[in-house]
Amino acid sequence: MLDLTSLVYALIVGFGIFGLDAAWNATTVKTDFIVSDTLGSAGIKPEFATVVFAREMQEVFSTPSLVRAPSVRSSHDKTFVTILADSIGFKNATTAFQDLFGMEPVAIIATLTTEGSLPRLEIVGEAGSRGTFYLSLESEAGENSVSLIRRGAVEAAIHLDPYHTALYLLDPPVGDPDVERARRVLDRALAAQGATAISAERARTRNLRGIVALLENDKTLAATLFEQAIADDPELASGHLNLAFTRVEQDRYADAAMIARHVLEAKHHALKPELIASAHTINGVVAWEQKRYQAAERHFAAAAKAEPTVSDAYYYWGRMLTEIGRTEEGAKKTRQGEINLTYFENYPEVAQLYFWLTVEDNVPLQRRPRRKSGSVR
Repeated sequence: MLDLTSLVYALIVGFGIFGLDAAWNATTVKTDFIVSDTLGSAGIKPEFATVVFAREMQEVFSTPSLVRAPSVRSSHDKTFVTILADSIGFKNATTAFQDLFGMEPVAIIATLTTEGSLPRLEIVGEAGSRGTFYLSLESEAGENSVSLIRRGAVEAAIHLDPYHTALYLLDPPVGDPDVERARRVLDRALAAQGATAISAERARTRNLRGIVALLENDKTLAATLFEQAIADDPELASGHLNLAFTRVEQDRYADAAMIARHVLEAKHHALKPELIASAHTINGVVAWEQKRYQAAERHFAAAAKAEPTVSDAYYYWGRMLTEIGRTEEGAKKTRQGEINLTYFENYPEVAQLYFWLTVEDNVPLQRRPRRKSGSVR
């Protein structure tokens, strides 16, 4: 038998374990599927449908981001704590903790049926603070059950987390970006958000909406959205970087340099290396445009030191060196930039992932190539 001290210790440890599991599950989307007998007899089993749905949603939420995305698991995936609770007869421990501390878990139940000879998908979701949503999707021309399930996962992801779904639409692992759909998702999200004085969520959404404006070649709207994002959250480093980027594109070089310096000097920003590299790259391009070549080279070198896999800094560095007659060195820097395109170097919240900075005046935005196949994400 346990003595009193051991019993108290066991209770504390158990409390902590179940509490951690409850917190983890509060940011985890739990999915479950019901499949009609007709489709079940045709080989579409609930377990299979659940896995397809969960994996597609995992793909959506796996896009690299500066903001933590939800995790996804199917109802068939049991955590260690769930197995432990079942083994000792302490069922619903996670749910009890969530109720106790006001956590709002997210759950989805999908039903796959047939309408005539075509599959139909109905989804009911409990999206935590976003409330309940319902989707009814009919099979499109040539769409089988598996494709319908995958499409349903993306539609559900829009309701659960429009921000990360928009990131996925703008920077998909395969295929072309769906800019128009991302714009619609973000506009709906902004319309649904409140008007508090400072809102980190609204700031992030406006920043991403500014990226969409740049992708649609509207620099004026993009600059306004980045300014609004910074007003919503003055510590949003990506908003500052994107505004600096846009100022370069608007030929307002002094403003761009000042904003980029602010990002580097603001000690309250816990900057990721990719963002440090972005700020130095912007300053390097501005210095290059102003023919301050030594200063530009220092900034490009600082960008490469902060994030060795950066490609754009090496590209600009190489172009500048070639321009001033250091042709062999310039070619080496340019090749290094090409090599680095195989690595993940920045986040889709940052405009420099999508565009080249241009030092020429009054020219349209120039799109960068997509990451090369097999790149590290």
